[in-house]
Amino acid sequence: GLHYAREGMRRAGRVLLVEGYLDVITLHQAGIDYAVAASGTALGDSQMEMLFRAAPELLLCFDGDTAGRNAAWRAVQTAPEHLRAGRLLRLLFLPDGQDPDSLVREQGGAAFESMLPTARPAIDFFLEELQRRHNLAAEDEKALFLHAARDFLKRVSDPVLREVYEQRVQMLCGLAPVARRAPSRTPRKATFSAPGGRSLFKTALRLLLNFPEDPAWQALDRDLLPFLFDRDPMAEILAEALDILANMTHLSSHELFAKLSVLKHAEACYALVMSDSGDEEEQVLMRLEISGCVARVNQRLAAARSHFISRAADQGGLSALSEQERAEVVRLSRRDRHNDV
Repeated sequence: GLHYAREGMRRAGRVLLVEGYLDVITLHQAGIDYAVAASGTALGDSQMEMLFRAAPELLLCFDGDTAGRNAAWRAVQTAPEHLRAGRLLRLLFLPDGQDPDSLVREQGGAAFESMLPTARPAIDFFLEELQRRHNLAAEDEKALFLHAARDFLKRVSDPVLREVYEQRVQMLCGLAPVARRAPSRTPRKATFSAPGGRSLFKTALRLLLNFPEDPAWQALDRDLLPFLFDRDPMAEILAEALDILANMTHLSSHELFAKLSVLKHAEACYALVMSDSGDEEEQVLMRLEISGCVARVNQRLAAARSHFISRAADQGGLSALSEQERAEVVRLSRRDRHNDV
């Protein structure tokens, strides 16, 4: 079925792997044309690599019962060598007693696709399942957990991604994150806006990557971000991150990082995520900073827009602007009139 799904996978940017051909047929009939079947065979290295070459996101669909979780565990064991920046492996667990064929027949293709944002990153499932098997409150069990996690992570070929995962394992065990950089000579401030240092948009992106689920981001006027693309490259990455979240709700930090990595922003975003793996108090302070940061970004964007329109007037009105600039002014004016109604 890979040949027939290739165009759908290219368009969707993902592959959905289900158990049987009947599931694939029903999904394709419902318009979900990026589905392929495992046909009862175990997912091996060559199959996983082939699927990742077809699309950067691989969704594995399982039943939500014990057998489904066991199958997911076996599939995840194949994953480490294939995980790298720009690739996203997620697991979708269906309600008990349902398979893709029955769910689509009963509820429709739209209902099935509405479940896709609930799919979990493979590393989240792996660590959760490993925690379920080991009591981290007991020192000997914690040691077994660490051994198993490190055996898994040392197979991740991407050093950046491996370090991200290692930090998570350290924090789950209550251990200090592994230090990779020389400590700062100046004490760290309780605020994260760093006036005169880190750009405002870099601060916003840093907070967004760590807390993508915070509702305060909905107030950020992302339509105005293009006004500052030429002044701050972080504004463009921030806009792309917000666009991703607008189209895919309930993304975790890891998922958002992976999506941005597909857009070639892995290095910039990795530094921001890694710099904020602090203690619980620091995380609370960061979260409190979000609303204020959004307000400052909106102020900066409004000022940039005013400057843009003033420049247009000074240069002889809209006729002095490029076609793209005129279209932007007209679009924003229409939006403002609509909001005033």
